[in-house]
Amino acid sequence: MAGVIARAVREGRPPTVAIATNGNAWGSREDGLRRDAESVAGLALLGVPREQIVFLGYPDGSLGRLPRFRAGETYALGGEYRFMRTGRHARRTGRNFARDVRELVASASVVYTHVPFDGHGDHVAVARQVIAAAGSRTEVYGTLVHPPGAGGCLELSASRWPGPAGGPAARFRPAEELEPPPSPACAEHPVDRSWGPLGPPHVLLEVPDDMLVADEAVNLKWRAISCHESQVGLGPVSAGYMRGFVRRHEVFWRLLT
Repeated sequence: MAGVIARAVREGRPPTVAIATNGNAWGSREDGLRRDAESVAGLALLGVPREQIVFLGYPDGSLGRLPRFRAGETYALGGEYRFMRTGRHARRTGRNFARDVRELVASASVVYTHVPFDGHGDHVAVARQVIAAAGSRTEVYGTLVHPPGAGGCLELSASRWPGPAGGPAARFRPAEELEPPPSPACAEHPVDRSWGPLGPPHVLLEVPDDMLVADEAVNLKWRAISCHESQVGLGPVSAGYMRGFVRRHEVFWRLLT
């Protein structure tokens, strides 16, 4: 999303960026708050002010199976960040999740989100809610973060797509294009490559010039991504995977037009 966000800011169309979960499925409450702070820092580099960032505070890894009515509170602290729900209204339910997405999408003319065939369950849940909430005059575009079918092997998939496989430095290729992911995603030796059920991306959006720079210390997209230290620092696979998305174009599929 970095190229889309930066261009919108520079063209005087500051976007609202909504983050569905605190990303702490394997950690503590503090881990989630750390990732919130990393998101704010990365988006600040792209020109998005804190007041344009909305945290929904839903549980990481559970968006597709939220209870419909009663559930525990989110990490909606209020004050420091802009949360959709606070206090007694901050309930982690499927009904509230759908309502929050509808509220965010209601006035939007264009929405960028995930594709509903992404390999991560939370991404699928977000995409489905956005599509359901969008009106007839709203354009919806989705991007791919984890290949279709990668849900059972996210680390294996991340070790080889975006390619090439190898050490983190070798996967930083800002002048190159994304290639289709190996398929089947979880095969030990995939025999094919496939973008998924909709075929190749419908839209290629060229990133700004400062995201094409070959020097990691200067490249704006990598500087924004590297603010997510908790993810870059997970190990060489994660570090290489995240570098792999620094490419010439951001890729999107038209989901609603």
